[in-house]
Amino acid sequence: KEEARTWSADSDGFTGGQLRYVVLRPRQTISFEAGTIYVLFRLDQYQTLLAGGHGLRWLRISSWIDTVLNQLIFPNSTKEDLIPVSANLC
Repeated sequence: KEEARTWSADSDGFTGGQLRYVVLRPRQTISFEAGTIYVLFRLDQYQTLLAGGHGLRWLRISSWIDTVLNQLIFPNSTKEDLIPVSANLC
C-alpha cells in the first residue's frame, strides 16, 4: 500500500518500488487485482486483445475502495496526455 501511495503522490518523480514482469505467449491470459499498476508492451506484428474493467470480489472490496479513494485524493496521477507510439493505435 505504501508503494502505491508514494507513486500516486508523485508519479513523475517516483523512482522506487519493485518491478515484476511476465512474458506472455500467444493464447495466454493474465488478470490483475484492482489497483495494480501495469504497462503492456507488444510487438507490432502480433495482434493483442486487451479488455479492462473491474471484476470485483467481495473478499477484496476494501482494496478496491482504497484504490478509488486514492484516485480521488490524487486525481493527476494518470497519464491521459500520452500520445500513441504505434500506427496501429490510431
